[in-house]
Amino acid sequence: MSLRLPLAITALILLSSCVSFNKSPTTWSQYITDAKAEKPVDLYYEMYGTGNPIILLHGLGGNLYTWRYLVKPFEARYRLILFDLKGAGKSPKPCDNDYSLFDQAELIYQFILQKNLRNVILVGHSFGGGVALLVALKLEKFAPERLSRLILFDTVSYPQKLPWVVKMMRMPVIGVLGLYLIPDRIKVRKMLESIYFDDSKITAADVEAYAAPLSLPGAKFALRQTARQIIPPNMAEIISQYPGIKVPTLIVWGREDNIIPLQNGIRLHNALKNSQLVVIDRCGHDPPEERPERVIEVMQKFLGDGCQSGSD
Repeated sequence: MSLRLPLAITALILLSSCVSFNKSPTTWSQYITDAKAEKPVDLYYEMYGTGNPIILLHGLGGNLYTWRYLVKPFEARYRLILFDLKGAGKSPKPCDNDYSLFDQAELIYQFILQKNLRNVILVGHSFGGGVALLVALKLEKFAPERLSRLILFDTVSYPQKLPWVVKMMRMPVIGVLGLYLIPDRIKVRKMLESIYFDDSKITAADVEAYAAPLSLPGAKFALRQTARQIIPPNMAEIISQYPGIKVPTLIVWGREDNIIPLQNGIRLHNALKNSQLVVIDRCGHDPPEERPERVIEVMQKFLGDGCQSGSD
């Protein structure tokens, strides 16, 4: 433990000099151009099954492990593409300032174009849900034939009170010291306990799956950068575009979510006219991991053109 403080101070100096924070935030008008990214980051992804593509995008601090329960139930009929977003899991973690919702969404949008994907089903959780929303809006404008459906879990979608862990990571000094002084497994365990309704469902394997990538070069820097940019400063401009999403949309929320309130899910449901809202009881912020059996059920009904709404 005696070595941790010098390490943290060194890290603070390195991270503070790593990137200029003077870059102006990306605006909606800048994002919603059809210009291709000059040097897109090649994200890590895994692919399972065949059929129409389902792209799955995880939340802050997560990686594609989030979707482990959905592979077997859907790989027989669909091609699942599980992403590690930029800075997460096995994806690149460059020393730059491009970790916002807009930056992540542009990478996924370009992937869809480059791979010539059609009839895409976009799935996102939390921060990844916010990314999915932006990708959907851009596809609706420029390539509506490529998007078929949208599935959102407890999604970043409106201004909100930030959870304590995000607040901590955004702090100039404490954020860096916390990331380096607190062991990764302890950080991850506390994070999972804050998002689960039933902590007994958290396993040692879950903690390890999310803690291990944090030891990779650049991982802590990327995590903090993402936390700093998790809510765009021009959120009202994005919100005004939500009615532009016309594809059938499934919104799933944990009733006991204390990270993003259910009220945000109801508001999003009202904004997306072709949407249905399913509220899962006895579930916190992470339905795909805490209540996978219920998530699989509602997704199968939605993708099978069945009608499902309400709660458990």
